[in-house]
Amino acid sequence: GDARLFGVVLEREGPGVVYDALGANGARLKLWEDTPASHWKEQLELRDPALVILQYGTNESEAGVLAPDYEQTLAQLISNVKEGAPGASVLVLAPLDRAEKGAGGKLVTRKIILKLIDAQRKVALAQGVAFWDTFTAMGGEGSMGKWMSQGLGSGDFTHPTPKGAE
Repeated sequence: GDARLFGVVLEREGPGVVYDALGANGARLKLWEDTPASHWKEQLELRDPALVILQYGTNESEAGVLAPDYEQTLAQLISNVKEGAPGASVLVLAPLDRAEKGAGGKLVTRKIILKLIDAQRKVALAQGVAFWDTFTAMGGEGSMGKWMSQGLGSGDFTHPTPKGAE
């Protein structure tokens, strides 16, 4: 019959760290909106994670405006993860800086990035989960422009180069 495959697990006996990644190219929070909480629970129970990290915002910044239901959508995703993995810690990571050309061609932070980070921080606090401000850690406003000048940011003004990712 038909089978649905969600991934393959190859592990060895003994202590260590297991890293699972659920990445979807171009993913936005909305991608998970129609996924029932029961499905999250079923899948997370299979892996029994100690930590679940959620990082969104970069693709949402394409629109240039904060979706009116962004906070509600993030809160629901966090709630589904917490219900599905009640023993796990949850960490929300802010997006990296994303630049655009401003006056005189200078690279400046897209203002939507700041709004996304504020919304994520607010929701994480309300949901009782951890929040890491990746944007500030990389240097804050204007950091992608600085990274680009040092070969750490790619030509799309969004992603780090391999050197930058290191």
